[in-house]
Amino acid sequence: GLIQQVVPAIKNASQLVQQINMNCEEQTQGADQIRTAITQLDEVTQQNSATSEECASASEQLSAQAVALQELVSQFKIHNGTGQQSMASTPSNRELIHAQSFTRETTPPLPDRSFSSKPHESTFDDEFKSV
Repeated sequence: GLIQQVVPAIKNASQLVQQINMNCEEQTQGADQIRTAITQLDEVTQQNSATSEECASASEQLSAQAVALQELVSQFKIHNGTGQQSMASTPSNRELIHAQSFTRETTPPLPDRSFSSKPHESTFDDEFKSV
């Protein structure tokens, strides 16, 4: 009697415990996969942050170099085809200050390219004259 009723209940309880154990193992594996994915996302986020900083730095350096180049080019007078000379556009003080604010200590200084105060004729079909 009583033993015949208890044995199937024990078997049923044993099967339930085994299912619970399997479910726990699956959840542990799922949690491990989530931890791995979060770690990978963190690494990619850090790499993106570093790349973004490098791009910002390169952009600042290019901006400063562009202003310096514009300053050098502004030293030339250009014939506008009518026989009249016009000055190449020069950066405004505000543009220079803005560019200088982005210049970092890591930006190498530009070489000294001093021009003489005496005008010098160019040999390039008289299109350009230095000031």
